[in-house]
Amino acid sequence: MPSNIKGIVFSLLCFTFGLSLFFSIYQSPESRRVPASAQGPIYQLQNMSAEEIQSQLRSKIRIRPTTAEGIKTIAFADVSSNVCKTYSNIEMEFYAEGVSVAGEPTTMTVTAGCNGASANVGELAALSFPVTRITSEKPRNKSFTFNDHNATVSFTNVADQWPTTWVLKQIRFQGEQGTEAKAASFGRTPASATTENPIILQF
Repeated sequence: MPSNIKGIVFSLLCFTFGLSLFFSIYQSPESRRVPASAQGPIYQLQNMSAEEIQSQLRSKIRIRPTTAEGIKTIAFADVSSNVCKTYSNIEMEFYAEGVSVAGEPTTMTVTAGCNGASANVGELAALSFPVTRITSEKPRNKSFTFNDHNATVSFTNVADQWPTTWVLKQIRFQGEQGTEAKAASFGRTPASATTENPIILQF
């Protein structure tokens, strides 16, 4: 076989091999994986790890500024109310930054039923509660329930002043009677202190 024909055959073989290698890499699951920050709405949590839930929710939790009427709202952007088919309650635990009583951190737990939003039942309903009604009372360990708001707010290890800065420690989705629970941890940690901002709620 002439040398020029051998060269052409060799070039075609190399091209074919390179093309097949390219498509095998392109079609692999690793190459098609979308970063968590770029993924769309959350529809279910059952198959997600605690780390995946934390990564997804960190960019979707929206703590709104307190309104003129003293209302605090915690919203969930791009989280479908489909999660409520499995989980009936949402619990968010916060700790007061730099505050403790007898060495135990001051904590606030915000709990509400898992439901669709009234304006759009396809979206997860926000949690709301009146901050000013809480802070107008004497600081103490207490659970506050409000007829006109969906969240129950409970405090433990409270000193003689209401803390004003709360850091999200954990969010927990829980089924009836404690079944089918999914939780993810947040807060300030040495590993995340320089790379991820904590989720802060201000009174």
